[in-house]
Amino acid sequence: MNYMVGVDKQKVAVYIRWSTEEQGDGTTLEVQQEACRFFIQSQGWVYREDLVFVDDGWSGGSMDRPGLARLRAAVAEGLVSCVVVYKLDRLSRSVLDTVNLVLQEWEGVCSIRSTREPVDTTNPAGSILFYMLASYAEWERSTIRERTMSGKIKRAQQGRNPGYAMPYGYTKGEEPGQWVIDSSEAAVIRRIFREYISGRGIHLIAAGLNEDGVKPRRAAFWRGETIYKMINNPVYTGLLRYGLSALTTRAQRKHLGKFRVFFEEPRYASVEGAVPVIIPREEWERAQRVRESRGATLGTRARGADFLLTGIARCRCGATVRGDDRKGSKRYYRCANHKLRSIVGCDCGLISAAILEDAVLGRVRAALEPSSRELLVASWREDTTRQAAEASAELERLRAELAQVEKARARVTSDYRKGELPARIFAGEIDRLDREAERLKGALAGLAKEVKRLEAADWSLGDLEEMAAKLDAWEWLSPEERKQLLRHFVARCVVYRERSGRGVGQPNGNPVEVELELRKVGV
Repeated sequence: MNYMVGVDKQKVAVYIRWSTEEQGDGTTLEVQQEACRFFIQSQGWVYREDLVFVDDGWSGGSMDRPGLARLRAAVAEGLVSCVVVYKLDRLSRSVLDTVNLVLQEWEGVCSIRSTREPVDTTNPAGSILFYMLASYAEWERSTIRERTMSGKIKRAQQGRNPGYAMPYGYTKGEEPGQWVIDSSEAAVIRRIFREYISGRGIHLIAAGLNEDGVKPRRAAFWRGETIYKMINNPVYTGLLRYGLSALTTRAQRKHLGKFRVFFEEPRYASVEGAVPVIIPREEWERAQRVRESRGATLGTRARGADFLLTGIARCRCGATVRGDDRKGSKRYYRCANHKLRSIVGCDCGLISAAILEDAVLGRVRAALEPSSRELLVASWREDTTRQAAEASAELERLRAELAQVEKARARVTSDYRKGELPARIFAGEIDRLDREAERLKGALAGLAKEVKRLEAADWSLGDLEEMAAKLDAWEWLSPEERKQLLRHFVARCVVYRERSGRGVGQPNGNPVEVELELRKVGV
């Protein structure tokens, strides 16, 4: 590494930053600028107003700041040979960002000096001290962040609002953090859950609220996405959760591919009965089973098409099965890999919609017959026990892998402190190991939640009797309600009908094959 960076007294820049979070700590922009000006003059250098770069109101947790961007461009153009800062944490609160900037991007081009710390990267000793101080700055920031989060979690554990906006249905009480039910909004929430459980989709519910002149709290009108989030929110059952997840940084998001990371307890608060109940727990759980049966999202074609199995059934080749009504009054299903006059990757022909829908409905009815229910419940329990055992084994494997990563990080840190590892290699290795640890922690949190869900899953014959009772009302249901009911019942549906060799649209005498798996209502 080339440490010898000369300082051109005519090319000395000043960088100052002050975020809104730092109000009251004395490090205002004016204080920083004056300290940097006196420092430059004490060194016999020239203080230039045109080389003062300012970020007012920008956090040090991100490198995307306009003033810093202009400074980096000036260094790249050779206009700056030394950057003076009030303290190192003005550049960044992240040790990796700071090291990458100073010891990699600016290596051999520009040095860094601090008015409050003995930092001088023009020599090896100064570079080592620089890295130590940058590490301390990140540790200090992490400590403050954790302290603040711990206070909010403690507040949530006491049943008080930790500081976020009250969700729809609640308002602030007279006491700090108190939850109070808004009676008019609570009536709307009860209506939403009632309609959703009865079979209406989120978009139809939103349309109905808009038609009736019901106004949401903040938006101009109701949207299906808003209804979906409300149905999925356990706060209406009295459960207060806080700190379950956090937004990832841009660097984490790049490597993890996620906008949020989730934590295990006790990192977050989960308090039953902390919030006044609007929706009983049993009703909320029924809504979740309906939501899971419909899938996370359904395309416009699946929602609007007049075919019960669109969005549910798949062909044996793996492609989706779509409705086709281009032959007038005749309704068919066809594989997405099937074209009207040619076959691409699949020899499945057109299947009569009436035949296929009757076959699927018949399989569902047969599975719910009284004589089949005990076998079905036993099969579900056995399958879930096996899945829980496999997930637990994978959980232990990931924990062991995380332990190895943490040991490797400790070894790299030890080698660096002994002087056996250069700063550049150390920074790269720590970055790689931290990313791997974050990935494993995210996978562990998701898998732990899945194991808990599987271990808590249970069924009774009453669950199947409830499903069978809904099927008894099939003849009186609308097409939309029938469609939602099948999505609620069917977890997997694979269909196939071998092509007979006759012309397209001609009667096909080959039988329809259906593989059906019912959704486990208790999971």
